[in-house]
Amino acid sequence: MAVRLRSCALLAVVATAGCAPTLVSGTTTNPARSKDKLAATQQYEIGPYKENHRYAMTIKDWTPTSLGVEIKVADVAECGKTDSYSYTLVDDKGGKHDLKPAAAPTQTTEPGRGTTLTVSTLDGSFDVPIGADAQAVTIEQRPKPDVGCPALDFRWTFQ
Repeated sequence: MAVRLRSCALLAVVATAGCAPTLVSGTTTNPARSKDKLAATQQYEIGPYKENHRYAMTIKDWTPTSLGVEIKVADVAECGKTDSYSYTLVDDKGGKHDLKPAAAPTQTTEPGRGTTLTVSTLDGSFDVPIGADAQAVTIEQRPKPDVGCPALDFRWTFQ
């Protein structure tokens, strides 16, 4: 999977306020064109200690009317909680669809480099029909207004 990144360089490490979202991009098969059960994961890590700032988004569980997702974040304090973000799927026609969580996120901790990380996983879906003619989807991960965490765009271009 090809990955392209766009960020605020050093500012992404120091503070994310005022920066454009970082784009994480790859290609996968359009789930509406396959009879196989597909899943596609993209990951992004922020340095200099990348093991302390990890974000993963998996699209899975496609149906004709929804697209399932699993979100996993591992970071320090609030930035390691999926509740610190909002998630919106933007289809290739510009439509915006909010995440519908399947259940409350699971939360644990793990040792990081010089700190303890908060690790959260959230399963949910977006009520959006992804048809065989769809070219791409983007899931926007935005920090809530009172949290200084990174803004990310996970984009899948369909083959």
